[in-house]
Amino acid sequence: MSSGGRGQRVSAVVDRVAAGVIRAGGLGVILALLLIILYLLFQVAPLFRSAAVDPLVEYALPAADRGPSVYLAAGDGADGGLRVTASGGVVVFSGRDGAVRRLLSLDLPARAAIERVVADSSRPGRLAAGLSDGSAIVFEVPDGGAEEAITYPLGPAPFPLLDGAPLRALGIDSGDDGVLLVGAGGGAVAAALVADAPRRMQRLSWDAPPPAAVSGVVVVPGGQRLMLLDADGALHPVARSGRRLAPLPGGPGGRAVTAMALLPGGRSLVTAWASGGATQWQLPGGEAAALKAVRTFDSGPQPLLLLAAEQHRQGFAAIDAGGALWLVNATSQHLWQQRALAAATPLHLALSADAGRLLLEFGDGRMAWWRVANAHPEVSWRSLWGRVAYEDDAQARFSWQPAASGDGFEPKMSLVPLVFGTLKAAFVALLLALPLGVGGAIYTAHFMDPGVRRYVKPMVELMEALPTVILGFVAALWLAPLLEANLLGALLAALLWPLAVLGAAAAWHALPPALSQRLPTGLQGVLVVPVLAAFFAGCFRCAPLLESTWFGGDFTLWLSRDLGVAFQQRNALVVGVALGFAIVPSIFSIAEDALFSVPPHLTQGALALGARPWQTLVGVVLPIASPAILSAAMIGCGRALGETMIVLMASGNTPLLDVNLFEGLRSVAASVAMEVPEAELGGTHYRVLFLSGLVLLGFTLLCNTPAELLRQRMRRRYRSL
Repeated sequence: MSSGGRGQRVSAVVDRVAAGVIRAGGLGVILALLLIILYLLFQVAPLFRSAAVDPLVEYALPAADRGPSVYLAAGDGADGGLRVTASGGVVVFSGRDGAVRRLLSLDLPARAAIERVVADSSRPGRLAAGLSDGSAIVFEVPDGGAEEAITYPLGPAPFPLLDGAPLRALGIDSGDDGVLLVGAGGGAVAAALVADAPRRMQRLSWDAPPPAAVSGVVVVPGGQRLMLLDADGALHPVARSGRRLAPLPGGPGGRAVTAMALLPGGRSLVTAWASGGATQWQLPGGEAAALKAVRTFDSGPQPLLLLAAEQHRQGFAAIDAGGALWLVNATSQHLWQQRALAAATPLHLALSADAGRLLLEFGDGRMAWWRVANAHPEVSWRSLWGRVAYEDDAQARFSWQPAASGDGFEPKMSLVPLVFGTLKAAFVALLLALPLGVGGAIYTAHFMDPGVRRYVKPMVELMEALPTVILGFVAALWLAPLLEANLLGALLAALLWPLAVLGAAAAWHALPPALSQRLPTGLQGVLVVPVLAAFFAGCFRCAPLLESTWFGGDFTLWLSRDLGVAFQQRNALVVGVALGFAIVPSIFSIAEDALFSVPPHLTQGALALGARPWQTLVGVVLPIASPAILSAAMIGCGRALGETMIVLMASGNTPLLDVNLFEGLRSVAASVAMEVPEAELGGTHYRVLFLSGLVLLGFTLLCNTPAELLRQRMRRRYRSL
């Protein structure tokens, strides 16, 4: 008795320990999943923080005795700023306390003053000054003033543009053939192409008279387009040849332009209106003769008086007549308003190169620095999930192209093509895997001889251990070229193979019993394998004849030429075949175990009552095993959604929104695997990739939860059997 009691106590202790270990393991899995979700949320949360502007420091105008500024520039962080005065003074000062670091002077002609200073958008660090005698001078202050002297890339002598009239407006663009200078003042407009070594100046003539009383000039990078703003607030696009293009409405009959700024890249211009708000215009190129409105920004009734474009992003800062600051990103159309920025409207506004600092100069001799926290302005609900009209597109669309190709690049971060590609790959894979996996499981568990099953089931399950990178390699280098060369034969085989199976079954039943019974029991199904092999070979052999007879000798060319169906070698069909082959073992194993585990007395009772085997399968076995079959489908779908290497290697990785199975695709998992190593740590692209992973996880949970609830309900329904 004592020995038996001791054994029972040991068993009880083992049971409690085993239960505790299992419980701890389950809780550990749940905790790990929660930690993964929390980490993804931690990486994604900064994308949706609103912009914030905080005051840093305020001090008196550096070198105030030189007079107010005609030009203001801000350096990164606390590196300081630069201002140019009307008398030709160039003041480089500290951003921390306003201490003067360099006090330089431009070589100006006698009795000449600076009327206007503009920056060259094609050559950072290069400035042009328009003088009161109608001439212009080009200069540079290297490294923000680290050098002792100002440099003159075209020489210190000014270039005369107008005859004595002050240059109230000026534009500059540096190109391969020289520097284009466009000046306006006194009702006249002049343009010249200047160069050094040897020093020369070539005046450009106008085929049509430019507008009079020009108050603003923007030279589009490349020098082939000018934007001239007249005194009435009308904007006139002008070709370099002098051809006048269709103007924007302005003056008494329309809205007047109060300020304008060229966005990075030189393909878009932002205009602020006297009636409030701003518009982004796509600049004409090639044969285009008019501006195209891309986006409109509503900032209220107050006119925007000052604009400052960011240097590396499609955004700008603006200050309205009420002294409020607006931060705008053109791509996402985000507008953040910061009120009470200043008691009075500043005279000048400048953004640092990293857009993290804001420099203001006021008319009462004050200067203020503000910190700008706006790390991810490109991200919004519209840019992630909506159609966006990008600069180089004729219409709004979904697009994924987040990697920058240079300053002014407009990132395209729509997740729709990635999600669509993920669902497309999973759908095609399930079309192949579900019939094969579930059908194979039904035959193996319900119809196959037990002796044969002992060999077939482990062999199929062994396929699950095959690395997916090998499957992707085979799909990319062997399957894709094979399907491209024999596409018609593959489609014929895929459509007609059920007829081949039915024909083989009919032929088998037509054989004399003396002949058919010689085959050992359970091996009848093996005869289907050579039949299908012969059928597939026949389809591939007949395809060239059909191509030459009906499709002009090339089926893929016929698809694109006559039907307009594009074909890529690495496409969704290739991905679906390889991915379906990868998930078949998972679906087969779970479904086969469930079907084989149906209590034998139920099937035997149905057969004893006169039901045929297929009636027993449909009426008894499948309903009982349906929860596990649904679970197998869920697991297969989850693996298809999260598969990386096969999709990465065999899909072509083209983020297209196209239902065509012969086009490529890009999935969420493949994008994360391919782009995370190259994305800047903590940058917008980096965090959007984490957001796409979170979307994939949420989508999987959203799909699996209803299926799991249905599975539990069906399990309770058939539990009493």
